[in-house]
Amino acid sequence: LQNTFSGLLNDKFLCVGKAGETGRFAVGSSLGNVYFLDTVGSSLLQVHAHDASIWDLSFCEKYSFATGSEDGTSAEWKVGSDNALQCVNSTRLGSDVYCVKYLHENDPSSPLITGGLASNLLVRSASGTTQTIRSQCSVQVIKTLPISPVCIVGGGDGTISLFDVNKGVELSVLTDHPRKVPTLSVKDENQFFSGSF
Repeated sequence: LQNTFSGLLNDKFLCVGKAGETGRFAVGSSLGNVYFLDTVGSSLLQVHAHDASIWDLSFCEKYSFATGSEDGTSAEWKVGSDNALQCVNSTRLGSDVYCVKYLHENDPSSPLITGGLASNLLVRSASGTTQTIRSQCSVQVIKTLPISPVCIVGGGDGTISLFDVNKGVELSVLTDHPRKVPTLSVKDENQFFSGSF
């Protein structure tokens, strides 16, 4: 951003992502708001999605996105032509939802992958069917490969797991970190970077 942006009083910014197209960003906040900004830092829209912190967000289209919240829900939203926010799907996981990720962002047919304090991944297809994939620990972060149907999960116990989302199976587990892995970055189909503390 080229300028400073401030949200509502006492509202803290917790996550940021590209909002469906180049030059457009969305920020999730501690008061459950989603702020839409352009590259200059000008406000495009503000919507209230949760009554608790939003830990993560992911977009499948310019006006369609998912959120993961401290309130234990993963929700899919659509912003209407009147800028009203409509909840399309909501799933209660029972504990904090730290991460949400469309398998292929900006693809409306892509499944949504959800994870958090519970030791599993929830995969919801575009048609609404769900499957649960067991994880060996809490899910701190989810990233996906650009082409393959594979997601990479940073775990609360320091493991990094690779899952085939379409088949619902774990492909590999890496144990290079002694503590939780809250950050991952994917370079391409064959390389990713991880951070732990």
